[in-house]
Amino acid sequence: MRNIIDLSKLPAPQLIEELDYGVIVAAMRTKLRELLPEWTGYELESDPANKVLEVAAYREMLLRQRINEAARGVMIAFATGSDLDHLAAFYPETRLPGALATFTATLTLSTALEMDVTIPEDYRIVAKNGKIEARLMQTATIPTGATTGSGLFEIIQPAGMDANGMDYPTGWDAITPLPFVVKVEQTEPAHGGSNTESDEDFRRRVRESLHQYSTAGAWGAYCYHAKGADARIKDVEAWSPERGCVTVAVLSAEGDGTADDAMLQRVEEALSGEDVRPGTDRVTVTGAEIVQYKVQAMLNMYPGVAGGPPLIDAQKRIKAKVMELHGLGKDVPRTALIAAAHVEGVKSVDLIQPEADIIVERHQAACCIDVTAGSQLANDR
Repeated sequence: MRNIIDLSKLPAPQLIEELDYGVIVAAMRTKLRELLPEWTGYELESDPANKVLEVAAYREMLLRQRINEAARGVMIAFATGSDLDHLAAFYPETRLPGALATFTATLTLSTALEMDVTIPEDYRIVAKNGKIEARLMQTATIPTGATTGSGLFEIIQPAGMDANGMDYPTGWDAITPLPFVVKVEQTEPAHGGSNTESDEDFRRRVRESLHQYSTAGAWGAYCYHAKGADARIKDVEAWSPERGCVTVAVLSAEGDGTADDAMLQRVEEALSGEDVRPGTDRVTVTGAEIVQYKVQAMLNMYPGVAGGPPLIDAQKRIKAKVMELHGLGKDVPRTALIAAAHVEGVKSVDLIQPEADIIVERHQAACCIDVTAGSQLANDR
């Protein structure tokens, strides 16, 4: 998905007017002088007529600003919130709900059996307080002779980030009990829940949504359908390592970008539908390979420049740049980091780490784990 138009680089739309309060007041004052030639107090700030004009000009500026905002609300580049939701309906596309939090649990049988015991997908459990509900994401099997097995559950109530951290080790009951399954024990706190899709992520996915009219045979279609599986997905790449095989790499927006099991399973399910995946394709979904690196820079300051503010500014710009470069197949050139660190008051930048450009493959993402910067007086030459 490298060919999406960068909306920030488009020229400003002519529909949106640049407002200047002083120009509006001056125009009103000129018009009033035309209508009332005998008015001689136009140069006096205290003249009552000037006060009335200032109030009228202020109200006009508010009205014209409201018109500007309404115009922005019907442009995909500027619309936010419910305005963006309504625009997306034309495609048609809807905002992704937050990803559901997940946890692993141990399922225990009352006794060992002489056959495999299968616990079906969507097996529902509820916390003993009656307020938390979860479902088994995929079929779990307890092998012959064993009494325990493991399963991955997602919390469906409450949804999203509200479920993160919930931990009820012995506090779950089956909504629809199964024979022999007597206990479900949570083995880790719930994690991975997220908020609903942000405006920026939704805006990009809306523009990619034209690919939905194709099955996942085209690379753009694979990426579109994969991104719709989980609101936490930051980037997706798809390619064919050999004829009839497709690999889809997924980068998470959380942490260093490592995709968890729940995210990968949701993507796999999204790409498995008969109306999505061509029957001749064998699809493999994998998490992005994370390449970690550190940034260490020394800022050489001009004489007389205080090191504090430029140092803070440089660190902010470096962090913004490494976040921009945190994507699948995005290299990290040293020149980009040096340019980010070269702020007002800095004569030159010595980039200590990384020692060379970081080159990544399409299934890899470079992740900066630390940014440090120092300052010193530049050589006087």
